[in-house]
Amino acid sequence: MLTAHLGTTKVTSHSVTGKKYSQQLTPVYPTASATGKPLGTLAQNQHIDIYGISGDYTRVRLKDTYGFVLTAHLGDLAFFEQTARLYVQSPTPVRQAASSTSPVLAQHQTNTLLTVYGTSGAYSRILFRGQHAFVLTSALAPLKVYAKTDRLYVQASTPIRQAASSSSPILKNHQTNTLLTVYGTSGAYSRILFRGQYAFVLTSALAKTKVFAKTGLRYAAKNTSIFKDTTAKTVLRSIKRAEPIEIYGASGSFTRVKVGSVYGYIKTTDLVTKKPDLYDVTGTRYVLEDKLVVHPKASLTGKIGTLKKNTALSIYGKSGYYTRVKVGTTFGFVDSSKLGLNKPVARPKVGTVFYVHFDQTPLFSADVAYSRPAAYLTKGTKLIGLKAIDDDFWQVRLPNGTTGYVINPYIGTTKPDMRYTQQAVNRLKTYTVKATTSYFATPASPKSAGLIEQGKRVYPRYRVGNFYVIQSGWSPVYLPVSAVTVTSDTRIAQKNTSRGEKLIQAAAKHLGTPYTWGSQTSANGGFDCSGLIHYATNQAGKYGGRTNVSGYWYGAFFTNRRTTISSGKRSDIVFFENTYTDGPSHIGIMLDNEYFIHAGGSQLQINSIYEPRWREHFLGFKSM
Repeated sequence: MLTAHLGTTKVTSHSVTGKKYSQQLTPVYPTASATGKPLGTLAQNQHIDIYGISGDYTRVRLKDTYGFVLTAHLGDLAFFEQTARLYVQSPTPVRQAASSTSPVLAQHQTNTLLTVYGTSGAYSRILFRGQHAFVLTSALAPLKVYAKTDRLYVQASTPIRQAASSSSPILKNHQTNTLLTVYGTSGAYSRILFRGQYAFVLTSALAKTKVFAKTGLRYAAKNTSIFKDTTAKTVLRSIKRAEPIEIYGASGSFTRVKVGSVYGYIKTTDLVTKKPDLYDVTGTRYVLEDKLVVHPKASLTGKIGTLKKNTALSIYGKSGYYTRVKVGTTFGFVDSSKLGLNKPVARPKVGTVFYVHFDQTPLFSADVAYSRPAAYLTKGTKLIGLKAIDDDFWQVRLPNGTTGYVINPYIGTTKPDMRYTQQAVNRLKTYTVKATTSYFATPASPKSAGLIEQGKRVYPRYRVGNFYVIQSGWSPVYLPVSAVTVTSDTRIAQKNTSRGEKLIQAAAKHLGTPYTWGSQTSANGGFDCSGLIHYATNQAGKYGGRTNVSGYWYGAFFTNRRTTISSGKRSDIVFFENTYTDGPSHIGIMLDNEYFIHAGGSQLQINSIYEPRWREHFLGFKSM
């Protein structure tokens, strides 16, 4: 036996319980304590067998002798010093070894935070499931990934904070007009890069454009637009006439303004230095009746004030059936039908010479037309005015000295042109004025007698040469045929042979006929409202004696009474109250659920029940 294999002490044997790596240069002690002279030293990353544990120490074998090292100095893996904490910048594979051909263990997703233990070639070493693994170093960075969301300018000196909080430390202040790249937001803050790290500034302190100094105040000269840039293609917002606008210098033919936190551009020609009136003047009109109510809105509610007859007004556009006017410094709305282009003229004085303008002009023995005329006058007959009866009748003296009553729309103060004869017109058509134009006292008159507004519907009674004879108020006037567009009126076109359609046709063929108090037949020169209903119902085959509006409303001649304004339908009878007297006082025939035909105002015409002059007096409907 080799002497070298013998010793003076008894041999102790321990089983191997595993293998460990020394994590640092560490001494090996003879006992499980840091006492006694070390037996030797383990080098860093030395891979050794272990033989169990004793307290805080692990037993190892150094040469042929057991010794002890601190367990804390040993590990399952070779020691690599932590070199960084990095974020994955995009999905990247975790490989078993530092090679592109090494097996892929898993995939780390964007913004995964990894601890790095040095590098190996193009790879960084990490811990994965208790073992060292590798990811491409190029896929890692010190910061999380945030997509660029904007490029914005600092609008005023603003602090850069370490975190998205007003209590976070201030790193520095960014000055006005600093251009920042923004990487999303966090609450009220925008994320930026500052000195290689993410930091935060208040989003409210940033905007798309630089800050420009205010250079003055202007007003919109009209309703116009603010554009995104000077190409004037994209509208940021609309502005109203007279709106004040703070300006920030100019750019070519545009003035720079601010919309919220961004700058926009408005055409310099659309701005003025002095605040204009709220609306453009669109014309002049005259008040046609006393105590015309001015409403605060385009409705019947509220009252700003009243206007007197003959008041000249500047108007500022329309809204539906209303015209915008100004009372003092306040804008309001009035019923458009109570304004006119022509100043009302005074009623002719007693002794005024009149001339008959129509053949077969009725002459009555009283100032009502309950009975047939006493006679008919021929065109051109000279009359002397003795007394005006309301708006519609004049008591006159004939050339033979006798007296009687004529209807105003048949006579005028100028001689008619006897060269032309009356020609019938199709009263079922629509006659619309093409453009604001003059009318004349006779076809031969050299001077305009007044104006008719563009778009207005007129109701010709006859054609005389190249003129239509129409009514202006209570007088006959002459309107050039060339000034009028003629179209079909679908509302009064007959749809079938029912009694309701016959009712409408009976009334419609007399459109333009003068209003004639007490009359129920065209032989009297016109109709009043209830007379038209009596005439039309009898023509339609529903026979009955005439009564007044109140009698038709409360009586049984018509049925199915309704008082909701939206419940009307074609051929219904529509009623109004408190027009010239208390209670039911006016009546007409519905053409649809809005428009009606009636003997109202100065002639038989078509109107909407929603026009203010009718809406405020609406009573209800009944059926034939």
